[in-house]
Amino acid sequence: MGETTSIANWLKSEIERAVVMIDKRDRIREEIFRLSREVIRCSGRAVTYLNAMDLSKAVAEINNCTPHIENLVKVSKDEEDLIRYGLPLQAFIEYCEAIYLLAVIGGKVDDSLARYCMEEAPPEARLLAIGDLTGEIKRHAVNLIAEWRVEDAEAFVKIMKDIYSWVKYLDYPDSLVPGFRHKVDVMRRSIEDLEVLLAETITKRELINRLEDLKKRIPE
Repeated sequence: MGETTSIANWLKSEIERAVVMIDKRDRIREEIFRLSREVIRCSGRAVTYLNAMDLSKAVAEINNCTPHIENLVKVSKDEEDLIRYGLPLQAFIEYCEAIYLLAVIGGKVDDSLARYCMEEAPPEARLLAIGDLTGEIKRHAVNLIAEWRVEDAEAFVKIMKDIYSWVKYLDYPDSLVPGFRHKVDVMRRSIEDLEVLLAETITKRELINRLEDLKKRIPE
């Protein structure tokens, strides 16, 4: 009987120790998720401003993200597995996407803004952010084509093609980089669609120019 009681007490202490450790992780997880939501909000606003070509407001939003991403890194320092899935991973993806898009549109990014993406974000978040980045680049290229700025659009398409050439042979399982192969496939289709749109636009522009030239030659 005494031995049974001793084993029961030992098991009880094991449960209590486990509960203390898990409760601590749960509190950290809750804080990580709270900070992740803040990062996603300000990163999303930054991308919106970048799409509107308002670089100053975009930079201001990225600056607003800095304390949240800084705290996210600090809180998760000893629990890094908690930021490599779900909402926390998405927060790093969206933050890095905003940084990368600012670099593509603005031509450069201050090191102080890029540091948490380049040095602290999980590597899979960076790859996934680059996958999402091409969708935003496509948006800008389409807008430029709509304004008949074909040469400017071609520069963005070239960036997309360069990115694709660098990632197309990467073959990581979803357990390491979730959804990456799908993003690469979407990237390829986006490039193909843009090249068709560019070719059609160039043809239309040439036809319009010829018609305008013909009108000038016809006497009134």
